Amino acid sequence: MLNRIRMERETGPNVPAIIGLGCALLLAMPSFFGCQPQDATSTTPAPASATPDATPTVAGAQGATGDPQPGSTAELERETWDAVFMGGTKVGHTRTRFEPLPEDDQQLVQIKAESQMSMKRFDQTVEQKIAVTSVEHPDGRLVRFSSSMGTPPNDTSTTGRFERGQLHLTTTTPGKAEKTALAWDPQWSGFFGTEQSLQNKPMKPGEKRTVKSLMAVFNMVGESQFTAVGYETTKLLSGERTLLRIESSTKIGGTQIESVIWTDEQGETLKTSIPALNQETYRTNREIALRTGSGPAFDLGAASVVKVARRLARPHLTQNIVYRAAIQDGDPTETFPSGPTQSVKRLDEHTAEITVIALRPETATGGALGTSQPPTDDDLAPNNLIQSDDPAVIKIAGSVAADQSNPWFVAQALEKRIQELVDVTEFSQAIASAAEVAQSRQGDCTEHAMLLAAVCRARQIPARVAIGLVYYGQAGGFAYHMWTEVWIDRHWIPLDATLGQGGIGAAHLKVAESNLAGASGYTAILPVFDVMGRLELKIVAVDPSP
Repeated sequence: MLNRIRMERETGPNVPAIIGLGCALLLAMPSFFGCQPQDATSTTPAPASATPDATPTVAGAQGATGDPQPGSTAELERETWDAVFMGGTKVGHTRTRFEPLPEDDQQLVQIKAESQMSMKRFDQTVEQKIAVTSVEHPDGRLVRFSSSMGTPPNDTSTTGRFERGQLHLTTTTPGKAEKTALAWDPQWSGFFGTEQSLQNKPMKPGEKRTVKSLMAVFNMVGESQFTAVGYETTKLLSGERTLLRIESSTKIGGTQIESVIWTDEQGETLKTSIPALNQETYRTNREIALRTGSGPAFDLGAASVVKVARRLARPHLTQNIVYRAAIQDGDPTETFPSGPTQSVKRLDEHTAEITVIALRPETATGGALGTSQPPTDDDLAPNNLIQSDDPAVIKIAGSVAADQSNPWFVAQALEKRIQELVDVTEFSQAIASAAEVAQSRQGDCTEHAMLLAAVCRARQIPARVAIGLVYYGQAGGFAYHMWTEVWIDRHWIPLDATLGQGGIGAAHLKVAESNLAGASGYTAILPVFDVMGRLELKIVAVDPSP
């Protein structure tokens, strides 16, 4: 048995699945939130009940008074370390360096952050590395940046530079470099804008503040709203301190990410928490940050499964399933879209009934639940993640049904080919592009979905990915998943290359879809935040296969 989570395929042997959705990426990105390079110790006394936190490494000499003077070289030369925990288990660390950068007769600041995460995703270890370099003015205005995720030469890297009201971006993945431009207000901050704001002007209890800054990896502007609740006793790695609790809500695209930040009286961030991910980040020293976590490894896959009481015997051959979905402090009708494969009916402000059908071209014309929006040019064009013009992708696309012109026949043949082709042995990346998978022949659900989309586009069939949940009986519930949709006879029809059975049943619940175009296709996975840790599901009725 492969050392992977599997989905049961009723028409043949078990096949490798899931689940990832780039969750390692999602976890690495927030690990930067508590990493603005500042000294975690201070000469200003903490409140009387405070206990000192572990002292980070600090480079550079202090001034004669013990504190560096504002704008001095000593103030600009700093290094900090942060330890990242998931479910109470240490899973990674971040090192941040802050140094002066004289350039063109002006004093700039260069910030370098390196983050490394390692955790279980069901029974396999997933590792992710992210490095960010940001060059800014001392007040936080962005000049340029570079970021990379993964290990060269198969990494995803982005460079950006502010010029004449725009942030010009170049994103490079294996075999593809894509240039885009974002409208940019020079008053917006770079990757470290949150902590710069809190450090430069510490908040007071009762105060509210809004900060717009660039989000690492996603290459989008996020708007963070902060509310300083008040001082409270806060657990740190070395004891307790009385810190200011700041509740944060960050909007990236259409997704809200809730978090909590704890700062000292100088605005220094010593702890952050993202409840939906059960993630906490602590400011600490190098030794503790690099220390290997003790105890059982945190399993992101198992922790994120949405449990259900009713078991589905043959989930991927079902014709129709009715679910009841409830989201704490949320509205399922705003999270789960209605369309050809599922309809969403509001029951109350937090509950909805979702009906999912097994859609095929022959049933779409008469029995579909909704209409399909026609494909755009981006649903057929190559991009940084779906490199449909890559030679290896093109070769795979032409290896089956070469003499066929019926797009549904071709798409089904390609689905089966990817299911047979892509192995999961020793796969440990969070997300790999279609070109990488075409070479490595390794991956999980995200890689199956993107490669299938790429080979379909190479055969001139519009294709995109769908993000949501799929039934996984071994875990007793639904796990996060990605699959593919293809444009056939004026409808988007789902396929799943982890199954390879010529379509899917009613055991897939869709949250979003994306063609993965743009400066960062990774934004497609952000809607998962809307349900992670907050969703309850109940299976109401099942129409099995005939």
